[in-house]
Amino acid sequence: MYLNAHAALEQLRKKAETDNSRGPVTMIVGPMDVGKSTLCRLLLNYAVRMGRRPIFVDLDVGQGQISVPGTIGEFQLFYCYMFITNYFLLRNSIFFYII
Repeated sequence: MYLNAHAALEQLRKKAETDNSRGPVTMIVGPMDVGKSTLCRLLLNYAVRMGRRPIFVDLDVGQGQISVPGTIGEFQLFYCYMFITNYFLLRNSIFFYII
């Protein structure tokens, strides 16, 4: 399932740079426990390793990775994303939106 998705996204980013347009936007959806969070983490880490600064938007109001339940959140990555810790939350700007 993850086969070269990061490479395809990087090609789209390079094309967007040459065309002076916006890069790719990716939405990952699916049922519970199928690996959506793992795929997000893989794609985000590949982008950071390629020198990109992806923005992660967590829209799961029931089980957020970066926000409290009942909210959505977003942040821009500057280094590889492994685990969210209290130290991470204190050092980075995370925006929360109460629905």
